Amino acid sequence: MAIRKKKTGRGPDRIPPFTHVVPLGLSCRVTRQVRVCFGSWKVYPFDWWLTPLDGLTRYLAEPDVGRLYDPGSLAEVITRGEVSSICSTVFGFRLFHDFPRRPGANKLPAVVPDWRDHVVAAAARHEERLGRLLRLDRPGNRILFVRHRLVRQLGVPDGEDSSTALAALWDVLRSRWPQAEVRLLLVNFGPPCPLPAGVMRLDFEELPGPAGQAWSGDEGQWRRGFASLGLAVRPRIVMRLLRPLGSPG
Repeated sequence: MAIRKKKTGRGPDRIPPFTHVVPLGLSCRVTRQVRVCFGSWKVYPFDWWLTPLDGLTRYLAEPDVGRLYDPGSLAEVITRGEVSSICSTVFGFRLFHDFPRRPGANKLPAVVPDWRDHVVAAAARHEERLGRLLRLDRPGNRILFVRHRLVRQLGVPDGEDSSTALAALWDVLRSRWPQAEVRLLLVNFGPPCPLPAGVMRLDFEELPGPAGQAWSGDEGQWRRGFASLGLAVRPRIVMRLLRPLGSPG
């Protein structure tokens, strides 16, 4: 594994443990790795979602569950003739695991035809998770937000990870959680760009996960990457992560 970071001639300075580690997308992989590497099993609003940076920033600036789950702004994503996921046309989020699925012609089970009957329940779950995240704004909390980009993602603009877009996200994170100590970690976040104070970066050539779970990534590789930055990770345990079938990447 080639992890690109500054060479200091000694090991990384140990960063004090964070009280909360929160994935911000873009892929399912970052949710999985944050959970197993940091033992962060609390469910947060963007877990398992595809979250374009612009939409994520706009939503965090003004969270509006009703607008996000307005049936008129939800659209079906069709893949090989079947509904592979539901998308917010306002924010661009792929709500990949919010709605029930059924076996279909493709390897990925299709979203059920009556998915609109489940919008209210999906919105309620999201509102609970959003409230959990917003309540982290307390003195003494140290929050590490982790943003990952898995090469290219379907439906996500290639130029979204610019320094301007990054600065907008960082401003929103600091203003939304002013009482907590906030940090942002970018994993494989496009071309190098200047980083504001409080933002870290980790770059490496990613390996797939084990057979049948390629989407999850190589846990050992991610652990070494986090540790190279001085982040405290939990001891590795042998387990299988239970999650809904299918993954967008």
